[in-house]
Amino acid sequence: MSNIILGNNSVIEALKAGRPINKIIIERNKHNNHLKDIFLLARQQKVTVQEAEGQVLEKIAEGQKHQGVIAYVSPVEYAEVETIIALSKQSARQPLIVVLEEVQDPHNFGAIIRSCEAAGVNGIIIPQRRSCPITEVVSKSSCGAIEHMPIARVGNISQLIKKLKDSGFWIVAADMDGESLWTSKISFDFPVVLVIGGESKGVGRLTKTECDYVVSIPMLGKINSLNASVATALMIFEIVRKRT
Repeated sequence: MSNIILGNNSVIEALKAGRPINKIIIERNKHNNHLKDIFLLARQQKVTVQEAEGQVLEKIAEGQKHQGVIAYVSPVEYAEVETIIALSKQSARQPLIVVLEEVQDPHNFGAIIRSCEAAGVNGIIIPQRRSCPITEVVSKSSCGAIEHMPIARVGNISQLIKKLKDSGFWIVAADMDGESLWTSKISFDFPVVLVIGGESKGVGRLTKTECDYVVSIPMLGKINSLNASVATALMIFEIVRKRT
């Protein structure tokens, strides 16, 4: 698959965001309110809508769930780190940026984007290597949130952290050995960069030494870690809660 997005919410959010769409294919004889919204938005933006049999959409989607709608789109463009920093400083809230260190599962990445958008995160930054890029699966898993979330790629996390510190941010790493975020006295009422580690290794040792704080989620059961997307959601919403 290349340059397509699947599913009702993903296509609707792409239309709302004004993302360039070449055409939309809708499954013939399929009717629901979401498809009515897609038809209306597409007509307003003069986007071509075609109908096709379900097996045609199945072939295009290559086994992914499509909910009866597929859109051919231009690729999502990565943002510049400087743009994310500038946008965060313009926000009415204290800036909050998320850095993902080697998150490789596209479903995790998409779910993280969705949570970040819902929590008002200003942007996400990922490394160019050993990290999941933006794909159709990521876009689908984000349920359209990717259309509203600036994402940047960098070659070196250490240099990124230095740049962010120079821009006035405090760097917070999420790690199981850190101070409990639930009982921490940190107010987070300052510009924050939250660093989340990959599924297998967590935040790297060198990265942790460069952070101002290391915090953790209390684990009361027999396992000692959470899925990266779940951990990210808990962390960012707890930061939002402490700020308010």
